[in-house]
Amino acid sequence: MLNDESMTQGSQITIKYSLTRMEIVGYFLRSLPKSPRMLFIVVGSSAVVGFCSLAIGASYRRLTSGDVLNACGLALAAFCFFIFLVFIQAKTRERTLTVSEEGIATWIGSMRATIPWIKIAEVKGVGRHVLIVRSTGNSFFIPMRAFEGRDQYTQFLEVTGRWLRASR
Repeated sequence: MLNDESMTQGSQITIKYSLTRMEIVGYFLRSLPKSPRMLFIVVGSSAVVGFCSLAIGASYRRLTSGDVLNACGLALAAFCFFIFLVFIQAKTRERTLTVSEEGIATWIGSMRATIPWIKIAEVKGVGRHVLIVRSTGNSFFIPMRAFEGRDQYTQFLEVTGRWLRASR
């Protein structure tokens, strides 16, 4: 949780939160259309599975409408497999995220990362969470419950937005 003391430290803001697997999958699906790279990987890979199925069938007999339906089913199964991977690889332990003028420091257990603002593409409020998009397409979703109220949520967005703009 964010408290008034951490908001007034001036040079950094630290929050702690955790997400459920279903929240992570939901955020992944909502962010997919906004990340051309990730959309290409997921949809393109799924389509390749379907096309390979058609190619294998066409190599030894004439294709039927059933073959096309099977290929679509396999492509859909491949897409669902990506969602399943996101679900099982979701990091649900408590995350500590510190933002400062230098960038973002984050850790979950012993896993740590530091991301400078220059590698952040966007920070914005989306519904009931803060979305921080990295230039790689990876994102941080910070739920509203990580903040003590709407004022702290708004202040977090203002401060991080200012630091992001200053890095440009």
